[in-house]
Amino acid sequence: RAWICTVCRYVHHGEEPPDVCPLCGVTSEMFQPYEEPDAATVAAQSAPRRVVIAGAGIAGLSAAEAVRGRLPDCEIVIVSSEPVLPYSRINLTRHLALEVEAGALALHPQAWYAERHFDLRLGVTVEAIDVAGRAVMLSDGCREAYDRLVLATGSHAPIPPIPGAYRRKVLSL
Repeated sequence: RAWICTVCRYVHHGEEPPDVCPLCGVTSEMFQPYEEPDAATVAAQSAPRRVVIAGAGIAGLSAAEAVRGRLPDCEIVIVSSEPVLPYSRINLTRHLALEVEAGALALHPQAWYAERHFDLRLGVTVEAIDVAGRAVMLSDGCREAYDRLVLATGSHAPIPPIPGAYRRKVLSL
């Protein structure tokens, strides 16, 4: 007999669920009976036809390249809140020091995305995720269905609690 944790999806084999999930720590009440899927079901579920990636930094682009390498026919949508081509965050400090021109920050030219059949959406954010419906709602009003969703939204620099930190034209990097 098998049991699945409804929080982290850990599968436990035994007559009863475990007292505590070894992965996420919830109690046995959060487990439900689980039927192991057959090989055909696993194969069908493991080959996504459409992947949406939220975030176009190095993590998002690396994910897109990895998916494309394994699944050449998969549709890949990359959503970026930035209105410009994905760029090297590492080189931002060099750009501020006037060592690198703004035009040299882009990780790849526009043609690179087209050649790899990446649907790059610039200046758009994911506003909501419909997990049950397997879709994201974008800030431009589009609803994008997915078989797999990758959240590679990065991080934000913390702003220290110092006077003037939130003034206009004070930026964090």
